[in-house]
Amino acid sequence: MFMSQQAEPFVGRDREAEESSTELAHSGHPSALLAPSPPTLEPRPASYVRAQHMLRPGARVPVCRYPHSWREEWRVEANSQAVLAAIGPGLDDLSASPDAMSFIYRVHSATKTKTGARIWLQFFTKIRWLDVAVLTLVDEPDGSEASTCFVRYTATGICPLTVFGAPCLNVLCCLFPFGSGDLPRRTLEKVRQAIRVPITVTSSGNMC
Repeated sequence: MFMSQQAEPFVGRDREAEESSTELAHSGHPSALLAPSPPTLEPRPASYVRAQHMLRPGARVPVCRYPHSWREEWRVEANSQAVLAAIGPGLDDLSASPDAMSFIYRVHSATKTKTGARIWLQFFTKIRWLDVAVLTLVDEPDGSEASTCFVRYTATGICPLTVFGAPCLNVLCCLFPFGSGDLPRRTLEKVRQAIRVPITVTSSGNMC
């Protein structure tokens, strides 16, 4: 998974990181953000990222995912359209800044929904562990400039993507619980800062 900050030791996985900027393509409207090219996985093919994101074996088994998953609910003082417009450039700046401590933060995809928006984020570490977060934004029905965001964060597998056959190995190992320490909480804190609008965490905790 990808990020860091002179990272403290984590339970189960050593979180190293790597600095990289990402690009977002806007198809004329912030409701359609297209995924940038996957980061380099030498000597493995970039298809590992797509396969791992699609399979996400670490997120599939409810009890086993508990140690490496996290959920939060945010009160956002901006509507979903404003968040869609801000999050891509904000994560680009974060990935390129010293505060990223070498982690890569990027928007994988985002779409408008009937009630707001849904945004998929990817986070990578130096040796190519992959974590994902899903942000579901629900605009206030009264039309005010505010929204509620439901966040689901999880590690996608115990094997980094630089390991040969990592997506398949992670499927085989999905029943083995592993820890992520406080990495999810710290990562989402940086994401909130990158969005650059007032956000209050109203609830948080591990997912069952």
